[in-house]
Amino acid sequence: RTALHHLLTQYTGTTFRVGKSLYENWYYVLGLGIACALVAALLTVTFFTCCVRIALMVFIVLLFATLIVVDYILFFQAHMVTGNTGRGILHAIEEETGVRLPEDLSNKLEVQTEVEKMIKVYEYSAYGVAVFILILVCVVFAMRKNFNMMIALFKEAARTIRHMPSMLLCPVFLLTSIIAVAYMTMYIYLASSTMDPSSLTKMMTAWNEHVPSALHLDNHGNMEDFQQAYAWALVFSLVWFYFFHVAIFTLVTALCVSHWYFYRNDQAQCGGTGWRTDTTYGWYPGRPVALAVFRVVRYHLGTAVMGSFVMTLVTMPRIILEYINSQSQGDANPVMKGIIWASRCCLWCLQKCVQFLTEYAYVYCAVTGSPFWPSATKSFHLIAKYPVQVALDKMMSRVLGFLACVTIPLAMGISAFLVIKGEKAVCAVAIVPLAYITTRLVVGVYD
Repeated sequence: RTALHHLLTQYTGTTFRVGKSLYENWYYVLGLGIACALVAALLTVTFFTCCVRIALMVFIVLLFATLIVVDYILFFQAHMVTGNTGRGILHAIEEETGVRLPEDLSNKLEVQTEVEKMIKVYEYSAYGVAVFILILVCVVFAMRKNFNMMIALFKEAARTIRHMPSMLLCPVFLLTSIIAVAYMTMYIYLASSTMDPSSLTKMMTAWNEHVPSALHLDNHGNMEDFQQAYAWALVFSLVWFYFFHVAIFTLVTALCVSHWYFYRNDQAQCGGTGWRTDTTYGWYPGRPVALAVFRVVRYHLGTAVMGSFVMTLVTMPRIILEYINSQSQGDANPVMKGIIWASRCCLWCLQKCVQFLTEYAYVYCAVTGSPFWPSATKSFHLIAKYPVQVALDKMMSRVLGFLACVTIPLAMGISAFLVIKGEKAVCAVAIVPLAYITTRLVVGVYD
C-alpha cells in the first residue's frame, strides 16, 4: 500500500506540476508554438525566394570544396603530393578564424600509408574523384537554365501563398481530422480487445448469425484469431485514412494553385483566385480553399481513394515486415537478418517511388481533370522527360524544409527560456513540437 501510494503521488505530483506550469503560461505556449512559429515560417518561405539563388550557390560551392578536399587527401595518401599546401591552408584558416579544426583532418595530412596495395587504391580513388569533379562542373554549367527555372518556380510559389493565405488553414483541418480518426480507431481496438466474457459471447453469436458457416467462431481460439485479424484490418484502415487525407490535401492545394495561375486575370472566371485578384460577386475569406474542396469532393474523390489505396498496398508490407522482425528478433540468425534488411531496403525504395509518382499524379489530375491511372502515366512520362528539373525542385524544397523545420522550433524553444518564468524546460518541451507542426504545415503547402 505504501509503495502504491508513493508511485501514485510521485507521478500525480509531476503531472500536476507540469499541467500547472502549462496552464499558467498557456499564452506563451500558444503564442510561441503557433502564432510566432506561423509568422516565422511565412517570413522564411517569403524571404527564401529572395535568397534561393544565393543558397544554391553556397550549396554548390560547399559541394565542390568538400570534393576537392577529399581528392587532395586521396592524392596525399597516394604519395602524389607532399601535403604542404594543405597544411598551410589549414594553419591559415585556424589563424584567421581562431577556430580549432578537427584533429582527424590534420592527421590525414600528416600520416601517409606505407602499404603498397592501399597506395594503389588511394591513387585510383583520387583519379576517380578528379574525373567526377570535372563531370560535375560540366553538369552544373549545362544546368544553368534549370537553375533559373527552379528559382522562378519558387518565386511563383511564394506569390501564390501571398494571394491565397487561406491555403495554410487546409492542413490544420486535415490534421485535426487525422487525429480524430486515429482516436476512434484506437478506441475501437481497445474496446474489442478488452471485452468481458458475456459481451464476447454475444458478439460471437451475432457474428455467426450474419456470416457464412465457413467463418463461424466456435471457440475462444477462433476469437483470438479473429481479434488479431481485426487489429490488422484496423491498421490497414488507419493507414488508408492517413493517405486519403494526404491525397485530399494535395488535390486541394493543386486545384487552388492551378485555378489561380490560369484564371487570375480572367474577369469572368477569377472567382476563388485570392483576395487580390478575385473581383467576382460573393467573395469571402477562405473562398479558394472552399471551392477547391467542393471540386475535389464532386469530381476527384475517386482519384483520392484510388491513390491512397495504392499507397496503403505498398506501405502495409513494410509494417508487416517490421512486425515480423520485432517478433523474431531474438531468434534471427545472420542470414535472416540480412534478408530482412535487404527486404526492408527494397520495400522502402518501392514505397518512396510510388509515393513520388502518386503525388505528381494528384497534381496532374487537379490541373487536367484526368482520372488517377492516366494521370499517373502522364506524370511518369513528365518525370522521365525532365528528371533534372524535378530533382532540383525536390532538392531545394528539402533544403527549405530542413532549414525551416529545424531553426524555427529551436528558436521558439530558446525564446521560451528567455521570456518564460518558472518551469521553462516544461514549456519549451511543449513549444518545440507545436512550432515544428506549425512550420511543417506551412512548408508542406509551399512544397
